Amino acid sequence: MVQRDLVGVSRDRSQQLPAPGVVGNYAAIEGKAHFLGAVSSSYKVAQMRDLCFDAEQKMREAFDARTLNSIEVHDRVASGGGFVSREYRVMDLAEELREVGTTVAATLKISTTYDGSSATRMGCGTLDLICTNGMTATRLADAITKRHTKSATFSSFSIWLENLIPTFEAEVAQMKRWTETTVEWSAVEDVVRALPGMSETKAENMINRARQEVSDRGMNVYALTSALTYYSSHDSEEFPVRRTGNDNVATTLEGRSDEVQRWISSAPFQQLLAA
Repeated sequence: MVQRDLVGVSRDRSQQLPAPGVVGNYAAIEGKAHFLGAVSSSYKVAQMRDLCFDAEQKMREAFDARTLNSIEVHDRVASGGGFVSREYRVMDLAEELREVGTTVAATLKISTTYDGSSATRMGCGTLDLICTNGMTATRLADAITKRHTKSATFSSFSIWLENLIPTFEAEVAQMKRWTETTVEWSAVEDVVRALPGMSETKAENMINRARQEVSDRGMNVYALTSALTYYSSHDSEEFPVRRTGNDNVATTLEGRSDEVQRWISSAPFQQLLAA
């Protein structure tokens, strides 16, 4: 990804005009410059290849051979290359949740943008391995963000990898609490409808999804969280991504993940736990 100065044109298009303080970000695709977005000249590019290279070097230092060999890499791209993410699924770091019939694994994720739409982010979290249908649902915790400045390098995120195991252990402990917290179905419906920003249509679809999760996992809080994370990790018939003429699935799911984090931290969800 490279940056180039931008220029404007006069009303009669007879001359070029300077555009101070603004630059364009471009990617090379099939030998041609592909425009990604206009950003401030203070916007410094965090190259994804450099972030991943440094992160993987740190993993080689931190993990033994078995753990390294267990890592699965999953990449996503959207907005014509304007958004990129890489998730490292550390399958060797896993914990069984017998009460709900699944296993959760640790994850590390990096994402950045070249169109100015969001910051560079790194986070660690959990991955629910749903054996019955092979689907996965990720819940990201401990996310660290950096604006696109000179400080947005891997060294500024060094705590990211150090947080993996303690964050995973804390997440597993919380999930076990969810599996042990039984709820009434009426309470599930009430909480879903009370979540911030929840529309009536989305609530009905979420309740239907929760009904399926309860059938698979039992009448507990974990089943509700599974419905929420399903929404944030799937472009499905229940929760389709609205097509805008751009490849926006990855960015939409990223936004949904943030939405789910707000729901889990919200008063209605916390009151369900307390009850």
